[in-house]
Amino acid sequence: MKNPRLMPMTRLMLTLLSGWAGQGGSIETTIGIIAKHIGRCRRQVFRYLQDALEEGYLYYSRTKDRIGRYTGIKIRLNFGAIRFTRCRTPKNRSKTAQTLDVTFESDTNNKYIFNKDSDPGMWDKLSRFAASAGFVLPDS
Repeated sequence: MKNPRLMPMTRLMLTLLSGWAGQGGSIETTIGIIAKHIGRCRRQVFRYLQDALEEGYLYYSRTKDRIGRYTGIKIRLNFGAIRFTRCRTPKNRSKTAQTLDVTFESDTNNKYIFNKDSDPGMWDKLSRFAASAGFVLPDS
């Protein structure tokens, strides 16, 4: 989102709210919670909300409880204006067809190192467990 008319922190707040909204829907929060997350005062966050509202990036309304006290705000985002939707070109675009067909070797270590020393205490416990379960261990 590149809009020179927006304040820089408004863009940051819209990015935060877009992440909170996920795939869509509305966000129910308070101005104080947004202010805490972006490190600004509540009045400044209110200015950011007004700035985004004027540019058409979001719509918000205040929420009330049953008595009529204001409890927070409900924000609806305009995802068409906020999120970047153009398909990006792949980074490995300059590779030829011959190099794309090559199977690359993995960079894992193929040297399997096993400890050959047998632990008699472990084998005693395993044989007791196998005997209690009804299995017979082969002698090796």
